[in-house]
Amino acid sequence: MSFLSNAPIRARIAAVIAAPVIGLMIFAGLSIVERAGDWRRMESMAQVVMLAPDVSQVIHELQKERGASAGYIGSKGEAFADQLPDRRKDTDVAIATLRQRLAASGYGDDASTAGIRSALDGLESLARTRRGVSDLTLAVGDMAGFYTGAIRTFIDSVEAMAASDTGDVGLTHDLTAYVALIQAKERAGLERAMGANGFGAGAFKPAIHQKLLDLIGQEDAFFSTFRTFAEADDVSALEDVLQGEASKAVSAMRAEANAMVYDGAAAATTGPQWFETITRKIDGLKQVEDGTAAEITAELTALRDGARNGLIVTALVALALVAAAVVLGLAIARSITRPVASLTGTMGELAEGDLSVHVAGTERGDEIGEMSRTLEVFRQHMNDNAAMQEEREKENAARLARAEKLKALTEGFDRDVTGLLETVGAACQSLNTTAGDMSRLAGDTTQRSTSVASASEEAASNVDAVAAAAEELSAAIREIGSQAQTSADVAREAAEKAQIADETVAGLAKAADRIGEIVDLITDIADQTNLLALNATIEAARAGDAGKGFAVVANEVKTLASQTAKATEDIRTQIGGVQTETRKAEAAIQDIVGIIQRVNEVASAIAGAVEEQNAATSEISGNIHQAATGTQSVNSDIHAVSRAAEQVGEAAETVRGGTDSLGSEADRLRSLVRDFLTGVQAA
Repeated sequence: MSFLSNAPIRARIAAVIAAPVIGLMIFAGLSIVERAGDWRRMESMAQVVMLAPDVSQVIHELQKERGASAGYIGSKGEAFADQLPDRRKDTDVAIATLRQRLAASGYGDDASTAGIRSALDGLESLARTRRGVSDLTLAVGDMAGFYTGAIRTFIDSVEAMAASDTGDVGLTHDLTAYVALIQAKERAGLERAMGANGFGAGAFKPAIHQKLLDLIGQEDAFFSTFRTFAEADDVSALEDVLQGEASKAVSAMRAEANAMVYDGAAAATTGPQWFETITRKIDGLKQVEDGTAAEITAELTALRDGARNGLIVTALVALALVAAAVVLGLAIARSITRPVASLTGTMGELAEGDLSVHVAGTERGDEIGEMSRTLEVFRQHMNDNAAMQEEREKENAARLARAEKLKALTEGFDRDVTGLLETVGAACQSLNTTAGDMSRLAGDTTQRSTSVASASEEAASNVDAVAAAAEELSAAIREIGSQAQTSADVAREAAEKAQIADETVAGLAKAADRIGEIVDLITDIADQTNLLALNATIEAARAGDAGKGFAVVANEVKTLASQTAKATEDIRTQIGGVQTETRKAEAAIQDIVGIIQRVNEVASAIAGAVEEQNAATSEISGNIHQAATGTQSVNSDIHAVSRAAEQVGEAAETVRGGTDSLGSEADRLRSLVRDFLTGVQAA
């Protein structure tokens, strides 16, 4: 507070203005930082999402190459030999395009593209896998595992994009639908590979056929997810593909594959025919996928531009607000400091004695105007005081003449008062003598009063002793009651312990019963074990080499043997329970013995309390006798005080006489004072 009191007004106003301006700047800075973060996040996401079509193209070409490779292996090289080179070339072009786009995006080393880089690194063994396919040294499962794993990493990178916090529900839904469509197309690609292998071989193995059915179910599930989150026009485009000629042909070929497995029908469709038909369906799905990706890219671009525009608007608004606050603060400061400085100069001139100075600002309607008007009134009062000072100087001259006359009157008054004071001194001497007598009497009275006080204190002490003895008597009686209650509690606790002992014995009986039941269980289990072992022997002998099928019986025998071991362990546990219950019974009996000892101690305490009651009663009798003696002493002292009071009364009569004399002299003094005042007034 001392700093504020000593600081100039300009500094105070600057501090008041600076606080909200700084707060506004901080708030604006935080808003700008937040907007900038949104813009950078959208910019990064836009760059990554723009790579999604290229990633999707790589996935699409890998899927086609995987399907052709599966058909080639399944047909032992008789089919798809002419298609594999084209498929591989298309895949290489798609991979090279993705690498170029990734490098040109400026986010090639950013964390947001780590999934894409990892997927590209996983293609290092692509050439080796292709050689294994061409040489027919690679099994279908190994080939499909490589391509499916590579495709999976690329799909994961797209899913990572979709999982990013976009801050926009619509964009999130579109990304979810896009990923679902990619997943559905991947299942369709796997279906193409499985079908190419089966149709190419002229028969479907059960495992491949079951995998084919699983892929169809997963594909339909992802289509359902796409319908849930995609835009209406995208859903319509998907339905056009699923209801198109290629999809219907694929459905017919699926039915043919089922007939080959379930009915043993011959294959009417070749591997290349299946591959070409389902590829047309997948190409249709790819077109829907590309359309969805284009919509996502456009939507994300709009969000990125909106975030950038929001950043610019926020920065401009913040700058305008800060500038307005500074300008307004400076204007307010000038409107206060200038008139205050003018008032300060005016007050300095008034302090130097210049009463003709002009006070500016009296016409203002604010607090400074009030200060100016107050200062003008002060200046006028100073002018009035100067005129009044001249009048006072004239009055002082008249007072000096009057003082001379008063001096003469004072000297006469002094002589008269001197004689009067001598008379008053004699009267005071008489009063002093009488006061001495009264002092002695007062001393005697004080001594007697002391005796009375001592006797009273002694009586009070005895009364306190009586009260203390009575309290001790009451405490002893309470102790007797407490000990009696304790005895009852101990007896009750002894009964409870006895009940515990009884329950413990009952627990021992139950444990013994349980042991019997467990022994019976062991007997039953042993019988069943023997019976099952016998059955297993008979069945094994009857089955001959097929006796291995009786493994179930052997397992049952093992189970029963385990139950036997468990029952044996249970017996051991129950025996331990019996031992525990026995120890509890022993502890309960020991507690009962301790309780009986406590009952004896309580009885002894009761006898002691009765003895204390007798002693307290005797003490009460003695204290009452002492109180009576003290009362007699008080009565004697009271008589002495009465006699001293009579003497004090006589001395008081003497003092009254002296007081009368003083009253007469006071009347005379009053008359002299009245004459003196009359003379002074006349002067």
